[in-house]
Amino acid sequence: MAVASSSLLAVLLVVLLPNFGADAFVVDVPPRTEECFLQRAKAGEEMHFTYQVYEGGFLDIDVKVTEKDKKSSVLYDKKRSTGDKTQWEVFDDTVYKFCFSNRISTLAHKKLAFAVYTD
Repeated sequence: MAVASSSLLAVLLVVLLPNFGADAFVVDVPPRTEECFLQRAKAGEEMHFTYQVYEGGFLDIDVKVTEKDKKSSVLYDKKRSTGDKTQWEVFDDTVYKFCFSNRISTLAHKKLAFAVYTD
């Protein structure tokens, strides 16, 4: 039942969030790889980020969010996470880098849905 509800959540993220000005994606992260995505944000906005792993192995993945040009500025870092949501205030015009790492897995692809939006 947990897999079915996670799959439903992934579908809802992709179908509903674009109606609110969000960018929503479904991603397959192969074993021993990392997939990264970039998102622009302007000063004064609030960035929202949510994700859910819905298929593969133990449904866990490493997630890291940084500012693209400031590698030392880690805004979010979670290991072996199945899903989460967070938000933060944007102080400067910047580009954020959202990375999903499946390097710990030797066989299992991880499928996840994630959404990013500002308000």
